[in-house]
This record gives sequence, C-alpha cells and structure tokens, in this order.
Amino acid sequence: MAFKPIETQEDLDIIIGERLKRERETNEKKYAGFDEAKEKAAKYDELKAKNFEEQIAKLNEALKAERDKHADTDKTIADLTARATSAEKRILKAKVAHEMGLPYELAERLAGETEEELIADAKTLTGFVKPQAAPPLRTTETGVQPNSTKAALAALAASLGEPKT
Repeated sequence: MAFKPIETQEDLDIIIGERLKRERETNEKKYAGFDEAKEKAAKYDELKAKNFEEQIAKLNEALKAERDKHADTDKTIADLTARATSAEKRILKAKVAHEMGLPYELAERLAGETEEELIADAKTLTGFVKPQAAPPLRTTETGVQPNSTKAALAALAASLGEPKT
C-alpha cells in the first residue's frame, strides 16, 4: 500500500471517520460487558446497604432486649444496698447502746450517721435514762453484808445444798 497524500478536507474526514469506526469496534469488544457489570455493581451496593440496615436493626433489637433484661438488676442492686446500709446502721446503734449501758429498746432512738455521732447522742440519752441498780442480794447469814461477794457465795452454797459424803 502506497502512501496517498491528503489533498482535500473530504479525504481527511473519510480517513478520520474510518479510524474512529475501527476504534469504536475495538472499544465495543474491549468493554462488551461493562454496562452489565456496572448494573450488577449498583445492585450489589443496594443489597449491601439494605443488608447493613437490617443488621443494624437486629443489633438494636438485641441491645434493647439485653437492656430490658438487666433493667431490674439496677433496681435490685439499689434495694440490696439500701437494706445493707440500714442493717449496718442498726448494728452500729445496738453496739453503741450496749457500750453506753442503754437498754436495747432505746438503740433505735439514737440519732447520727457515724459512730461518733451515735456515741454523743447516747451520752445525752444516758443523762435522762439512769441504769437501775441491781437490788441487793438477800442474806441468810448474820454478820454478812448484803452486797458483798461473801454474801453472794454464801447464798449460792446454801441453794446448792450440803455436799453428800
């Protein structure tokens, strides 16, 4: 094939037209399934987004179910903590009342949050409630004083009786 110089615009247009036609045919062969692949990719992206939203919804439902399941736990913990605090306070009041010589029945009347406050209140209360003195022991022996240790031992020996030999 010999080279033929281009002399007119029409000749140039024909040559360029043929070249563009060959290029289009080559591109059609090269990218034959591109539109199909593009549609499949779009469908995939759509399904992926839909699946993602469904998974988020399922996880949110599971999270809500777990929260509902454990909602009572917080209330139970608060109730048990309150009961434990109350019991500790009652025990501390009873301890202070015993140490200060107050009757157990007055232990609940003590006011205060700390042991020091309860002791101060117990001291005030003991000023109003005097412990009763124990009545003197009865003596059966003469010359023994009623509140002595000897009198107590003598009364104990008398109540046991004489040992048999």
